[in-house]
Amino acid sequence: MVRNYKRKTTDRWSKEDLLEALTLIKECKCKINDAAKQFGISRATLYRQYQKFVNSGGNFDVHQFRTCGGNPILTKVEEDVLEKTILDLRTQGFSVMCTDVKRICFEYCQANGIPNQFNKEKRMASDDWYYGFLKRHENVRGPKVMRKSKRILTSSTLRKVSKLHHSSEECFELCD
Repeated sequence: MVRNYKRKTTDRWSKEDLLEALTLIKECKCKINDAAKQFGISRATLYRQYQKFVNSGGNFDVHQFRTCGGNPILTKVEEDVLEKTILDLRTQGFSVMCTDVKRICFEYCQANGIPNQFNKEKRMASDDWYYGFLKRHENVRGPKVMRKSKRILTSSTLRKVSKLHHSSEECFELCD
């Protein structure tokens, strides 16, 4: 994946259009093909998103997906919990480096059965995921020069952190 790719075209439909089309289809007011023509969304995209919409029971967060490209591996709530965990570790005096963040994410995905394409030999998330995560969460980015810290993050601490934040229920409790 190219990290500095700039999209050259604009989307033909918005997230709100997609949500409106999905609700019309669910309420049986129109068929997928008709909604695709009406809202200018491709049939394949509409069908794929409709399957996700039905599987989620109609509780569909419009901000959960992007209009083009693949969906992120972690949800926004899960990434917010990861960000909070990293910032908490830093306030406790741990030196959290990029490899630690990638390892925490990998452990979290493994513990919760989240499908991913991370490196299973290194047991780490990819660089592309990490740089995308930093773009979405600016305050995780640490200072450019890391001074010696009081404590260093160890694998036993990583296990404790992954046990702390392993259930998705905790994610939703933090949002409330």
